[in-house]
Amino acid sequence: MRKKCIAVFVCVALLLTCATALVACDNNKGNGVENKTSIVYLGDSIAEGILGASPVSLRHEYAYANIVGRRNDYRYVNHSVSGHLTADLLALLSNKTGYDGARMLISNVRTADIIHISILGNDLLQDMNMNQVVLEAAEDTYFTIDRIIREAEYNIADIVTKLKELNADATIIFQNVYNPLSENSTLVDAPTREALRTQYGVYPEDYRELGGKILSRLNGVLTNYLDEHPGAFHIVDAQAEFDRIYEADPERGKSLIYPDYIHPSNEGHAVLADATQRKLEELKLANADFALKEYKTMRVNLLKNHFAKAVSDIDVAVAQINAMTSCEAVTEVFFQITDGKIPEYKNEFKPTSTPDTVVETTYKLSDESSVWGLVTGPVLSLIVDIDKSCVILRNNGTMTLRLIVRDDIMDNLGSLESLFPDLNIDSMLATFNVTYLVDTYLKNLFPGFVQSDISGSFGLMDDSFGAHFLGLEDKTDPVVANLIDALQQGRLPSPLQLPAGFGVEMNATYEYRTVTDVDDNTYQAVYLTPYDSDTQPYVVMTVSPVTAEKAEQLRFMIDFIKLDFIAYKV
Repeated sequence: MRKKCIAVFVCVALLLTCATALVACDNNKGNGVENKTSIVYLGDSIAEGILGASPVSLRHEYAYANIVGRRNDYRYVNHSVSGHLTADLLALLSNKTGYDGARMLISNVRTADIIHISILGNDLLQDMNMNQVVLEAAEDTYFTIDRIIREAEYNIADIVTKLKELNADATIIFQNVYNPLSENSTLVDAPTREALRTQYGVYPEDYRELGGKILSRLNGVLTNYLDEHPGAFHIVDAQAEFDRIYEADPERGKSLIYPDYIHPSNEGHAVLADATQRKLEELKLANADFALKEYKTMRVNLLKNHFAKAVSDIDVAVAQINAMTSCEAVTEVFFQITDGKIPEYKNEFKPTSTPDTVVETTYKLSDESSVWGLVTGPVLSLIVDIDKSCVILRNNGTMTLRLIVRDDIMDNLGSLESLFPDLNIDSMLATFNVTYLVDTYLKNLFPGFVQSDISGSFGLMDDSFGAHFLGLEDKTDPVVANLIDALQQGRLPSPLQLPAGFGVEMNATYEYRTVTDVDDNTYQAVYLTPYDSDTQPYVVMTVSPVTAEKAEQLRFMIDFIKLDFIAYKV
C-alpha cells in the first residue's frame, strides 16, 4: 500500500511524462484494413513499450509490437498494461476490470488472427520476496519461486482457456521472459549482494547465471503447459535469444536492457521483434521477403527523419542498411549506426479532419476519476484543482489536456496522511532521488535531457509532444527558482513549495469517430495522434451521451498508472 500511496502523490509531478508517453501512439482510421491479418498484443510493460522506447515519442518506431505490426502490414492493437501479472491479465480477459468502452479490448481479442502475449515477469518481480528468490537460487533451493510458479501455472491455464473461449481460431503466441540480471543490476539489493558474497561465494559476475536458473524455472510454466496440452500455443524464446547474443558479445547483450535493468532497450525491442518474426514465418503467418523490405524502409526513414544531423554520412548508413539480407542484420547495423546518437525531435502532428458538428467543447475533470483505484472523491480533490483541470476539444482537430495542482496542496498533506496512515510524506519528500529519476528514466525517455539544465530540458517534452509544465514560466519567481535549483541538485526543496498554477498541459491532435465492436455495440470515440492507419491509439476516449442524471461524459484510461479519467461537458 505504501508504494501505491507514494506513487499517487508523485504522479502529480510525473503525469506529464505519463500522459505524453501514452498519447504518442498509433491511430486506426479504419480505412481498408478489415481484410488484413490482425494481431493483438496482451501482457505487461515489455509488450506495452512505454519504458524501453527511447525517446518515448518514437515508441511507434521502436516498440516491438509496432515493428512487427508495421513491417508485416498487419492490423495491430496493443492492449498490454505495465505492471500486469498473470492474475491481472486473466481479470482483463474476464472483463472484471470495469470500464473499456470504445477501446473494445474483448472485441479485438475475439476478432484477432494472432494473439501475442508477454506476461510472467511481474509475477516474479513484484513478489515481495524477490531477493529471497535470488538467495535460494544460490543454494539451489527454490521454495519461493516454486510458490510463485504454482500460482502462475493456474493463471496461465485459465488465460489459455479464456482466450480459446473468446477466439478458438486465433494463433496464440507467448513470449517468455529474458534474463535481465547483470553485475550492476538493481534487482539485487545491497543486503542480498553481501549475503551472496559472504554465505555462498557468489559475486556480481555470477548474477547472470543465477538469473538464468530462476528464469528457466519461471519460463517452465509455459513449456510444462505445452507438454500437457500440445499445440495449445507457440513460444517465442526471448530467454534463449538474449542469451545467445550475450554469449556471443557480452557488451551488446547488456545493451539489450534499458538502464532500469528490467525493460528491453530500443535494440532489445528490435531483437524481440526479430524473434517473433521468425516464429511468424515458421507458422506461415508472415512473408520474410516482404517483412525485410518493409523493415529496411522503416529504419532508413527513421535515419533520414531523426538522425540526419547526428550521423556523419547518412548516404553510407542507408546503403549499409539496404545491403543487409535479414531483419536481424538490419537490426544490428542500425543500432551500430545510431549508437550514442541523439535523435532530432520533431513535432509534426497535424490536425485531422473533424465533422462539421464538432464545436469547441470543454470537459471538466470529475472527482469520480481515480489513480490505482485510490485517488477517488475527496482524495483527488485534495491534490488536483477540479475546476481548472479539463480537456478541451476544438473544431480544428486539436485538443488540450490540462491538470492543475491545487495551490493549497501542501496544506492538505496532513489530510492525505490521515487517509493513508502508512504514508509518511515528509520522509518521502526528503528521500526522493531526483538524480535517479533523471538518470534512469528522463535521460532515456527524452535523450538530451540533462539535470544541470532542468528547465531547458523540459523543452524536449514540448518539442516531442507539445506538452509542458505550467507555472514555471517566471524564472524570477523565488518559488520557481528554488524548485528548479533543488531539482538540479538532485532533490526536492525543503520545505517543498509549488508555484501558483502548477500543473501539466498536453496539446495533441484528435479524430472524432464512431466505432462498432463485434457485437454491433456502437461508441462515439476520440482518437489521439495518428501515426499509422493500421492500429488504434493507446488512448481512446469514449464519449457517453447525455442522460437525465449527467451531462455528456468523456472517459479514458491510462492503464499503467490505472488512471481512470472522467470529465463532464461544461
